[in-house]
Amino acid sequence: MLFTCVSPAPHPAVRVVRLVFIALLLLLAGPASAQRSRNVTLLSHMNLYSSSGYSSCWSYVHSDGREYAFEFAQTGASVVRLTDPANPVEVAFFNLADSRWHEGRQYQHWFYITTEITTGRNFGGLTIIDMADPDHPHTVSSFHSNLYGAHTIELDTARGLLYAAGAAGASGQGLYIYSLADPTNPVLLTVYGNGFPDYIHTIHVDGLRGYASMGILGTVRILDLTDPAHPTTITEFGTPGGLTPGTTLSHGSTHSAWNSVDGRYLYVTDEVSGVGLYVYDLLNLSNIRQVYRYEGLPPRTVAHDPVIRGNLQFQAYYTAGARVYDVSNPAWPAEIGYYDTFPGRDGGFQGCWEAAPMFPSGIFIASDIETGLYVLRVNTNYGIVRGTVQQAPNGPVIVGAAVTQGAASTVSFSDGRYSIVVDPGSAVALTFSQFGYETLTKTLSVTPGSDQTFNASLRLKDAGTLSGVVQRGSDASPLSEAEIAVLGTPLRALTDANGAFTIASIPVGSYQVRCVRAGQVPRVLAATITKGSTTALSYFLASPLSYDDVEADRGWVLGDKFDDATTGLWVRGVPNGTIYIRTGEPIQPGRDHTPDPGAACFVTGNALVPSTNSLTDCVQGGQTTLTSPALHLGGFTDPRIGYWRWYANYFFEFTPDDPLVTQLSNDGGQTWVSVDSLYEPPSGWTYTELNVANTFAHPGDVFLRFIAQNRGDFGLVEAAIDDISSYSGSGIGAQAAPAAPVLANMTASMVGRPHPSPTHGPAGIDLALARTARVRADVFDVQGRLVRTIQDGTLTAGLHVLSWDGSIVGGSRGPAGSYWVRISSEGVTTSSRLVVLR
Repeated sequence: MLFTCVSPAPHPAVRVVRLVFIALLLLLAGPASAQRSRNVTLLSHMNLYSSSGYSSCWSYVHSDGREYAFEFAQTGASVVRLTDPANPVEVAFFNLADSRWHEGRQYQHWFYITTEITTGRNFGGLTIIDMADPDHPHTVSSFHSNLYGAHTIELDTARGLLYAAGAAGASGQGLYIYSLADPTNPVLLTVYGNGFPDYIHTIHVDGLRGYASMGILGTVRILDLTDPAHPTTITEFGTPGGLTPGTTLSHGSTHSAWNSVDGRYLYVTDEVSGVGLYVYDLLNLSNIRQVYRYEGLPPRTVAHDPVIRGNLQFQAYYTAGARVYDVSNPAWPAEIGYYDTFPGRDGGFQGCWEAAPMFPSGIFIASDIETGLYVLRVNTNYGIVRGTVQQAPNGPVIVGAAVTQGAASTVSFSDGRYSIVVDPGSAVALTFSQFGYETLTKTLSVTPGSDQTFNASLRLKDAGTLSGVVQRGSDASPLSEAEIAVLGTPLRALTDANGAFTIASIPVGSYQVRCVRAGQVPRVLAATITKGSTTALSYFLASPLSYDDVEADRGWVLGDKFDDATTGLWVRGVPNGTIYIRTGEPIQPGRDHTPDPGAACFVTGNALVPSTNSLTDCVQGGQTTLTSPALHLGGFTDPRIGYWRWYANYFFEFTPDDPLVTQLSNDGGQTWVSVDSLYEPPSGWTYTELNVANTFAHPGDVFLRFIAQNRGDFGLVEAAIDDISSYSGSGIGAQAAPAAPVLANMTASMVGRPHPSPTHGPAGIDLALARTARVRADVFDVQGRLVRTIQDGTLTAGLHVLSWDGSIVGGSRGPAGSYWVRISSEGVTTSSRLVVLR
C-alpha cells in the first residue's frame, strides 16, 4: 500500500470502535459463507486478531506436501496449518514490531519476514522462521544491524537471493539485495537506488529479470539481475496511473507487477481508484505496449497485488474482495469469480489486502484487513466467451454494454471488448444490452475448458430528436445554462445563450423531460418521441418563492456550537479548485454553479489560489455546519426546496463513511430531521429537490442545514452549495407552453427506466404521478423470486424517484445478474429490467 497524501491518523480508540462495528456488520450479515461470491468457495475463515487488524498473507508448503498459511496481524505473524483446509489450526504466533506492513516469502524450510516501521533502528528489520518442523516453528534470526525495515520482500529461490524493497538501513534507502547462501545469515550484496525519488515499492523477480514498481516515479523499471550485486536497467516505462491526467505531475502510484508464465506479458496495478489492472506486451522492450485494461468494477475500487500461478491470476481488490482471472490468453484475462471479504461500500483501502495461491492442492488464501484469514477454492469447471460489442452493421464499438448470463455479468470495455466466464451447457444464453440499442440474446454451446469468440452487433433502436427553448415565464426572455434531462435515461443537455437545446438519438417512446435552471421553478413535461422526427418542447419557467444565488450575505449561519472540524469550515466566496492528486479528479469546484456573472457559493474551506494539493483546507477532524435563514413555506401547496450541491468524499484508509447530511427544522432549529445523507456523490454540480411535505405536514417557516464531516480518517471531504430556492411543486404561477401538458395536468402516470442500468450499486426509477395514489414497487430476481419491496404506500402527485440500494431481504447486497422492477398503481402494472454488476 502506498499513500501519496497524508492526513491525521485516527486515534487508536477510533480504530477499535471501527473494528467492532465491522465485526457487528459481519454478524448481522450472517455466516461468512453468505457473503457475496461467484465461482469461489469459502472453505474456512479465521479471525483471531481482530483487535489489531491484518495486512498481508503468504503460502508455505513443506517438503512433505503439508500446507500452511502465514497471516500477518499488525502485531505479528500467525502460522496456520491447512492440511484440512475446512478446519485450519494456528500452530504458532510470532510477535513482531507493531506495524501495518509485514510481508513474507518461503525459501526451502525457512520463512523470511520483513517489517516496515519508521520509529528508529531497533525495530522492524528481517525475521527468519525455521519451519523444519512446521507444527513447531521457531525464530532462528531477527536482525536489523544493517536492515532497519522494508516495505515488501521478494525471493529468488533458484539462486538463493532475497530482495527487500522500500527498505532502509545502515547503507541508506533503496533495494537491499542479500545472498542466502547461508540461509540463517543473509549477506548483503548491494543496495540499489538512492531512496526518494528513486524508490522501489515492490519488485517481482523471474529468472534473471526483476520487475520493479517505482512508486513515486509512476513507472515500471525492468532490471537485469544477472549479477545481483550490480543490477542494471534494461528499460523503464510509465503506467497510466503514474501521472496526474493533464499534467506532468506524478502521483506516485505504480504499485506492483507480476509477469506471465512465458514472460511475455506483465500485469501491473497502480493502487489508484478506478485505474485497475493493466497488461503490457514485453515482446519488444523498445516499444512496450498496453494490450489490456480491466474496467469491470466500480470506479472507486482499488487493485492491490497481482499474483500469477499457472493460467490463473489472483488479485486482491480491497473492498471488491479477492478475484480470480483466467489468463490462458495472457493478453486478455477473463474473470472466473470472486469472494468479497468486505460487506461495506466499495472504495478506499479496506477489505482484501493479499491473495496467495502457492498451494499444490489448489486452494488459495486471502487476508482481509479487518476480518483476517479466508481459505478459498476456485471452481475451474467453466468455459469462456469473449469478443467485441459493436454497432450493427460494421459500426463503432459500443462501450459499457452489459453482458449477462445468469449470475455472470460484465461490461464491454473502452475498446469494445468483453470476456465472460460461464457455466458449461448446451444452450447458454448470453444477453447484450445498452441504452439506445436493441437487446441481443445469443445461445451458445459451452463445454468445460472451452474458449470461444462471439462478436455481438447491436442495432440502434428507432430514434428521434427533442428540441426546444427555455424562457422565463414573466417576460419570455431566453434562459441559458438550463439543464434538460430525459428522465430514466443518461441523456442530458444545456441550453445555449438563446435558451435553445437539442437532444438527438432518443429511442422512440414516451418520456418525462425535466428542465432545471438556477433561479427558476423546475418543470417536467411529457414528450413522445417518434422515429425520424423532431419533437418540440417549450418551457416557460416561473419565479420561485425565494431564491439565493449566494452572491450576497442573506443571513446564512456559518458554523454551529457542536462543530469540531479543525479545517475546511464553511465559508462564502469564489471557490478555488483543488484536485485529487492520484487521479486528477476535482475535489473542490473551480467555479460556482450560478450562470454568469455569478461567482460565489458556499464551500468548505477555500485555498487562496487554485491548487493541486487536495488536502489544502479540506474538512478534517470533525463536522462543519451551514444553516439557512427561515424559508417561509406556510400556506403553499406542495412546498419544495431545490439547490445545487457539490460533494467529494475520498478516503485513503476506509470506505467513505462520513456523509454530507441535509436536515430540516420547522421549530426554529430546536429539533432537526435528517432528510438526506450523501455518501458516494456523483461528479460535478448536481441538482437536489426536497419535498418538504414528506417531512412536515404543516411546515410554516423551515430552516435548512448542511453538515459536512470527516471524523479523522485518512481522506478528503469537500462540499459546496449554491442556487437555493423554494417553490410550490404544483407549479403555482408557472406559465406552461400551451402545446405541452405539464405534469400537474397529466391524466396518466408515467414510469421511467431504471437508472443507471447496468449498475454496480444503487439504482433509481423515475415515477411521475398525475394524482395522489398508492404505489407498490417490488424487485424480483430472474427466477421470479421477490428480493425486495422498495415502495408500498401512498405518494403525492408529482415526480418521485423510487430507489433501490442493491440490498435484498436480510440486508445483504444482491448478487450480480438481471432483476425486474415491477411497479403497480391504480390497477396498472409496469415491469422494467435492471442489470446489476459486481
